[in-house]
Formats: sequence, C-alpha cells, structure tokens
Amino acid sequence: MGRQSDLDVHSSIALLQERFRKLQRAKQMRQERVVLRLLSEADQIKPAATHQAPQSFFHSELILQPRPPLRRSIYGQASNSMHY
Repeated sequence: MGRQSDLDVHSSIALLQERFRKLQRAKQMRQERVVLRLLSEADQIKPAATHQAPQSFFHSELILQPRPPLRRSIYGQASNSMHY
C-alpha cells in the first residue's frame, strides 16, 4: 500500500463533506415531517375538543347541587345557614 497523494486526500475529504451535507438535509427533512405530522394531529384533536367543551359545560350544570332555600331567622333576615 502506498501513500495517498494530496489530491486523493482532498477528494476523499470533499466526498465525506458532501455525504455529511446530504445526511444533514435528510435529517432536517425527517424532522420537518415529524413536526408537520404532529401539527396535523393537533389540528385533528383541536376541533374535537371544541365540540366537547359545550357538552362538558352542560354536563357540569347537571351535576351541580341546588342551593338550599333561604330560611328566615327570628329577626326577619334571610339566613342561609343549615341547622344540624
């Protein structure tokens, strides 16, 4: 095996640099696809959440306990206290 010439070394370095740039571009494109997929999934979830919000609002109204009726105290003022 002989020594490589300077031209061979520079050619090898240039090829490695080009390969690295291609790999970097491929990585960037892959990351962009992941971001776009996540955004797409979020857009699909968001409309479903807006449709569910009114339902949960009305559902919470149904489970709220009514207030006890106001009772009159011996002084004629309204009282909201419960007698135990």
